[in-house]
Amino acid sequence: MSKVASNPTPQPPCLEPAAAPPVPSERPLGRCAVNTVGALYLGLLRDRERLEILRAAIARQRSVLADVQQRAEAGIGNYGESLLAEIELKRWQTQEAEIIGSILHAELFFATAMESEPSAFVRPRLASSAWPEDEAVALVALAQQESIPGTELPAAEIALKHAWIDYRAARRALELLEPMSAFADDLARVSHDQYSLGQLALGTLLTRLRDAVPLQEAMVDAEYRLLAIQLAVLDLLGRRAALE
Repeated sequence: MSKVASNPTPQPPCLEPAAAPPVPSERPLGRCAVNTVGALYLGLLRDRERLEILRAAIARQRSVLADVQQRAEAGIGNYGESLLAEIELKRWQTQEAEIIGSILHAELFFATAMESEPSAFVRPRLASSAWPEDEAVALVALAQQESIPGTELPAAEIALKHAWIDYRAARRALELLEPMSAFADDLARVSHDQYSLGQLALGTLLTRLRDAVPLQEAMVDAEYRLLAIQLAVLDLLGRRAALE
């Protein structure tokens, strides 16, 4: 304990925070400014992809509502089911409105505080040649960085080790989420067909449709989480420009 107490207060590394950073009202400055802007840009791209997922869910719910209304007109449905389908549609539209607000805030930040807009809203891709094979190779590359003073190298090595732990965890999470998301989407599509044929209750259909979306969003979040960690590692290695 005394050993810890005697150490100077460490300086926080410029790594991505655990929670998404809020959109600032003015242009960020200081040595972490580039990372702050980069995190906000990745957040904007992620929210744009999540908006696409929500709009697909809305389109599918509108199709369900049309089926429910047709069944009611044909005398094989009821008003309660129609009302339930309309409520579910409004639920998705509420989420859409919220995420549109977040996107507009981020876009306004780039247009005003940053005095420019991103040239293209395209997910960055890493050059495969820039990514180290494993942690050991990354640590060797870090030690060769001339821009890192010798006194700061131990802290940089610890930061890299933490980032590599996060990288392995994020990559594993993405590997698990990909089949889960695909299965949930297939189940939702099959369930819609079953409902149209009168083989599935509306409540079960809505539940399956609702369960598919969070998994799709979780996969997008995991993809961007992994990308942010990789960018942090490349930043430590002096390879920030290694983007395609």
